[in-house]
Amino acid sequence: MGIGAGLYLLFIIFLVACPSIDNYFSRTDFDSEKWKKWEMTVDEASLRWDMVADLQEEFDLVGMSEEEIIKLLGEPDSKSNSEWTYNLGMARRGIDEGDACSNF
Repeated sequence: MGIGAGLYLLFIIFLVACPSIDNYFSRTDFDSEKWKKWEMTVDEASLRWDMVADLQEEFDLVGMSEEEIIKLLGEPDSKSNSEWTYNLGMARRGIDEGDACSNF
């Protein structure tokens, strides 16, 4: 029972950790020009998704002016009076799509 339970536990840990491991290894350095020129194509479907972790680590977006955000990320895909949304494209897990929002 000890070996079987241990293998079962390792299998469960692998299933839980696998998406995080995949996201870590698929991360891409943030590139402002690539972000702004991104289009939802088969080849680049997850480019923004892969860049977002580096973007969050390298830039403190909270408190940036509207002009600074536009210079960094370009015009938002949609916006209201208090929220801008940037499409992140396809996630590397399943068929999820994501949006990043900035509130003002």
